[in-house]
Amino acid sequence: MQEAEKIEKIKYFDSIAHERDNWKAKNKYYYQELETIVSSVIPPHKSVLEIGCSTGDLLAAVRPRRGVGVDISSKTVDVARRKYPQYEFLVGDVESLLLDEEFDYVLMSDLLGYLDDIWEVFHGLHKVCHADTVPFNDVKNLFYLTERSGSTPETGDFCDADHIPNNLFVALCGMDSDIIRLYFIY
Repeated sequence: MQEAEKIEKIKYFDSIAHERDNWKAKNKYYYQELETIVSSVIPPHKSVLEIGCSTGDLLAAVRPRRGVGVDISSKTVDVARRKYPQYEFLVGDVESLLLDEEFDYVLMSDLLGYLDDIWEVFHGLHKVCHADTVPFNDVKNLFYLTERSGSTPETGDFCDADHIPNNLFVALCGMDSDIIRLYFIY
């Protein structure tokens, strides 16, 4: 991503940081359902990294033993730190993740559509994953995701709504298909 575009993205998320929880309140059903689904997959008292953590609500909902949230917006991270001081929140760019710690779960919600280089992000997850790490992604539009990742009918790995694209993420992460388990909400 061009530096100017990244700066604009940061400015945008900083500008909505203090209104984010109001937006979630107006869309309460969606966010409650998302927390319920994610909590049903991620058991409490595990180590969890949430990339694109916003104001920290989803990370807090899974009640991790060790919870780390990363967001590109310093203002959303400030909100998250005030709301959930028991967890660690860091300002950072997922496209150049600077963590040196492995987690049981890596949570990315409402994030993939904002990424400039999905391939690079998933390759970078190696440094925060161990053999049993479960990445959790919610994907609203599989067609958009496959298009952004370069998957097409011509490449032979195109996915439609009836086929979860695990092969795409195995290729992205370079992990064995027996290790990687992904969850999609659509």
